[in-house]
Amino acid sequence: MLVCLMCALPLGAQAQRPMEVDTTFQVTENRSLGASRDTVPEPRMVMRRSMILPGWGQVTNEQSWKVPIVYGLLAGVVTYGVYSHQRYQGFRAAYYNSFPDNTDLRFGETPSFVPPDQPAEIYRFNRNQFRNQRDLAFVGVLLVYGLNIADAYIFAHLRDFDVSDDLSANFDHIYDPFSGQHQPVLTVNIRF
Repeated sequence: MLVCLMCALPLGAQAQRPMEVDTTFQVTENRSLGASRDTVPEPRMVMRRSMILPGWGQVTNEQSWKVPIVYGLLAGVVTYGVYSHQRYQGFRAAYYNSFPDNTDLRFGETPSFVPPDQPAEIYRFNRNQFRNQRDLAFVGVLLVYGLNIADAYIFAHLRDFDVSDDLSANFDHIYDPFSGQHQPVLTVNIRF
């Protein structure tokens, strides 16, 4: 818009006057543009809120229906991680106690959920499986936490994005009578 204002000046005034930026005009222009985003939260603020407390960014974005999903995923992954950790500790103790030389019960007694009188190789295999599942569950917690932050941040950016039916694009063709051929055309319709 600054260029349009400079073009409106008489020709002699443009040549005599050095090119300047009118900062007062820009300030008023920014204020008028900012009025349309008053209801849209700042994306960085939303991201920080989601980092502090999972789901807070979704509430700020007025998407409270996502909060139970976030906490359900977190609770499920944490519960599976705790279960896998308890099983890992049980099979670790069973593997250690399966050798006759180990009488000190360093990892505790063999729990009741571990089947007795199995070969040590089965205990070692199960111990490793549950340790891997526990570690994967902790990675899952970080993944859900990160997705919570990314969802809040991206939606805050796209909140005022227009997805109405007033925008459309169509591919069509027209007949060119001079060349006698059909020409492809991209038609964009914008209704206000």
